[in-house]
Amino acid sequence: MLQLLQLKGLFSGLAHEDPHEHLQNFVDVCGPFSFKNISLELVRLRLFAFLLMGEACKWLAELPRNSITSWEEFVNAFNVRFFPPSKMMTIRDSIQTFKRMNGEPLHKTWLRFKKWVQHCPTHGLPYNVLLQYFYRSLDSVNKGVADQHLPGGLMQQPYAVVAQLLDGMTTINRTWYSREDQVSPITFQLYKKQVEKDNVRDQNMAKIMTLLDILSKNAIGAGASSINVVGVGCANHEEASFDTLYNEEPDRYFPFVFNQAVGDPNGSHLVAPKSEIVRGLA
Repeated sequence: MLQLLQLKGLFSGLAHEDPHEHLQNFVDVCGPFSFKNISLELVRLRLFAFLLMGEACKWLAELPRNSITSWEEFVNAFNVRFFPPSKMMTIRDSIQTFKRMNGEPLHKTWLRFKKWVQHCPTHGLPYNVLLQYFYRSLDSVNKGVADQHLPGGLMQQPYAVVAQLLDGMTTINRTWYSREDQVSPITFQLYKKQVEKDNVRDQNMAKIMTLLDILSKNAIGAGASSINVVGVGCANHEEASFDTLYNEEPDRYFPFVFNQAVGDPNGSHLVAPKSEIVRGLA
C-alpha cells in the first residue's frame, strides 16, 4: 500500500501543490485496505508521514507532541497550514470571476471550472450560485448547446444534474473531439456577419419583388385605360402600397428597374417620378 501511495506523489507544501487533492488521493488508496486489530484512523495517521517531504515534513516534525489525537484533527491542522484563508479567498475569487477562453469548447470550459471548485471545497458558495457563475462565463453559442440538452435550459436544473450531463459530454468529447473541430473566434465572427448580410439581402429581394408586382399591375392598368392613374391620387390599395414603397429609399432597392423604366440607358439618374415610370412602362 505504501508503494501505491508514493506512486500518487509526495507532498512538499509548494505553492502550486493542491493539499485537498493530496488528502483525497491518500484516503482513496487507504480505503480498500483493512488491518486486524488496527483502526483505519490509526493507519492513516501513521502512513501519512511517509508521503511528506521538504517544508511539509518539517511542519509535521514541529507539531507539539500528542497535539494530534484523531484523523479529523490532523486534516484541520494540515489545511490551516497549507490551505490558509488567504489562498481560499484567492481561489473563490477565481470561481466568481471565471471566464471562458476564446475558442474554448464547452467540455474544456467545464473541466477548468470544476477544477477550481475542487481546489477549494471550503469555498462556501451554494450550488445554484456556482451554476450561475459557470453559465455566465459561456458565450451565446455554448449557452445554446448546453440549454438544448436540458428541459427548460441549463439554469432550470439542479447543479448535480448539470454536472452529470457535462461530465458525460466531457467523456464523449475527450474521445472524439479534435483541434479540427474547433471554430476560431475570427471564423465564427465572419460566419455571423455573413448570415446577417444574407438576411439583409433576402429582405431587400422581398421588397424588390413586391415593387415589381405593383409596377406590373399599375403598368397594365395604365395601358388599358390610356391614362396615367399614378399621381392623380391613390385611388386603390395597390396605388397606396406603391406610394409607400416608392418613397422608402427607392434608390436602395430599385435603381436598375427605375432606370430601365424611364428609358435611361446610361443610368444618368437613379430615381424617376412615378408618372414617368408608368408612362415608360405603358
